Amino acid sequence: MKQAMGKGGVALVMVLAVAMSVLAFLTEVPAPPVGDAGICLPSPSQWNLLPFISWVLNLALLLGTTAGIYLFNKQFSVVPGPSAILAPIFLLMTVSIPWIGGTLTGSAILTPVALSMLSILCSAYGSRNASQEVFLVATLLSFGSMIQYAFVFMIVPAIVIAALFKCLRIREILAMLLGLMAPYWIVLGLGLVSPDSLRLPALSYIFDSVASKESLFICMLNLGFSAVIAMILALYNGIKLYAGNTRRRLFNLAICFTGLFAVAGMIVDFNNFSAYVVTFYLTAAFQLADMFALWNIRRQWIWALIICCVYVGFFSASLF
Repeated sequence: MKQAMGKGGVALVMVLAVAMSVLAFLTEVPAPPVGDAGICLPSPSQWNLLPFISWVLNLALLLGTTAGIYLFNKQFSVVPGPSAILAPIFLLMTVSIPWIGGTLTGSAILTPVALSMLSILCSAYGSRNASQEVFLVATLLSFGSMIQYAFVFMIVPAIVIAALFKCLRIREILAMLLGLMAPYWIVLGLGLVSPDSLRLPALSYIFDSVASKESLFICMLNLGFSAVIAMILALYNGIKLYAGNTRRRLFNLAICFTGLFAVAGMIVDFNNFSAYVVTFYLTAAFQLADMFALWNIRRQWIWALIICCVYVGFFSASLF
């Protein structure tokens, strides 16, 4: 099977993505006002880190997630055949929004947890007792919600995916409830957090926010373009996957559900939309990789180049 991107192309795109992250850090593009907050602990935007440290941590998380995507696909073969484009296109899409690639946000923390959620649940596929896996997923999401309430949105796809994989029985439901409660029980019981610090998220609807900054407008174009393309590809890829391996089809469907709830989070919780961006790009990258793997596209490298140029264009427009 021909690949859209060889080893040289992968290396070039990775270097380009890191260079874009560096440029985003140096130009200090201001992020739009966000509702970034945790349920009981300070969110990354309130950690008062030095700008350089914030950028290093953010880049390390993004690179770690990129490596995790490669390992995830290698283990579960979600995208059939060799798919060198998957990991680098994810990283390029992510850093195409300057304030996502240039500073630490909750989005860079949510995404590796979402990827871990998918990996744990995929490993539980077909299991007669998945209570440990479900408990672990719930615990990770519960801990994450302490510093970013967007983790709460990921509880819904976790339940849907567990049900989809037929591993959501009574004991798994109880395990999920215990996993969600245990972290808060621990931090409250040890006195690490006072009950007074607990707060419910204040969601803000898209109609209540106005994009006044030009860079925010470009970001919305970027996300809108990506969402439309991902939705169209998900439908077309689904046609091919429907006639194929059941396990692969369900794994791809799980990724689609995760992306769907990330998009829903961006719309319903608009002032905190940046928290869901990287997770959305994670799922969109799988759709692009599926396109190259499933459809007989001639001269794939040209299409891969066009996709990369589009996101570099979005990044450039945001800076200038």
